[in-house]
Amino acid sequence: MRDALRHVTESIAHRVRSYGCRGRAGYGRRLVPVPGLAGLGRLDAAEILNYATQKPEKLLDRIIRASCPEKGLVADFNGGSGTTAAVAEKLGRRWITTDLGKPACMIMRKRLIDQGAKPFLYPGRTEVRHRRLSEVARLMVRESASLEVTKCIYQRLPYPTRSGGLERGFIEWAQSDASVEAFCKISENRHDFVRLRYVKDDGMAALYIPDFLVRTADAIYLVETKGQEQVSHPNVQRKLKAATTWCERINALDPEQRGGRVWHYALVGESLFHDWRDKGARLGELLAFSRARTAPTAQSQGGLAFGE
Repeated sequence: MRDALRHVTESIAHRVRSYGCRGRAGYGRRLVPVPGLAGLGRLDAAEILNYATQKPEKLLDRIIRASCPEKGLVADFNGGSGTTAAVAEKLGRRWITTDLGKPACMIMRKRLIDQGAKPFLYPGRTEVRHRRLSEVARLMVRESASLEVTKCIYQRLPYPTRSGGLERGFIEWAQSDASVEAFCKISENRHDFVRLRYVKDDGMAALYIPDFLVRTADAIYLVETKGQEQVSHPNVQRKLKAATTWCERINALDPEQRGGRVWHYALVGESLFHDWRDKGARLGELLAFSRARTAPTAQSQGGLAFGE
């Protein structure tokens, strides 16, 4: 068996060498350097993602500039590490990319999010399915860890028994503030339709549920309350981007499909919360101040500025 396998291997190798010598099918031809391509085959240190088939951005930059006009569409259906989409985004081209491998998709998504890329959305009809808090008829809460409210469909709203002072304070302020028409503490276990997908700092996909839904006269806010030292944490910022993108998609709908209000995501730090409340400000004013905003420059491509 070994002799037969060795014979087949040597036969194939002989045929390859023979074809190469006669120059058939392109085998054995001498490669010559092309002027202007020197250095395009090397990865810069900042690009390295430890992905086996990763291509240098300089090489893809050259290819895309030469083959795709500005605002054109670039497609890569074996996306790998996402170099094609990343470079297309930087050059102002539209792009579509995918890959069968889950690790590749994780690497691509993290790379594009880190770059501040906007999601690519297919321009077509959007199917809208309305979900309501009232789909969850009642919430089971402990009386000792909840507050009675009148601006919510539920009679009592819970807050964490451990380190829940900020959420309790938010419920009290929302209940007493005239600028808030209605609000609700989102239940992580019951209100599953408010779960948002995002990519964590380590590249893994995860689900995220904001703390509150708040309705004012002109807006609806998804609200996240955080200790001040946690506001700048990478994963908190990644949640901010995911939630803001979610709100942008809702705002692209007709007004009657989104309650006639603009949707925003507000990240409220603890120090800012106490400072505004203690000075007698309106909660609606704090939310409007704290909402995440899309940066105004075209180059930012979805970068977000907080609390401008």
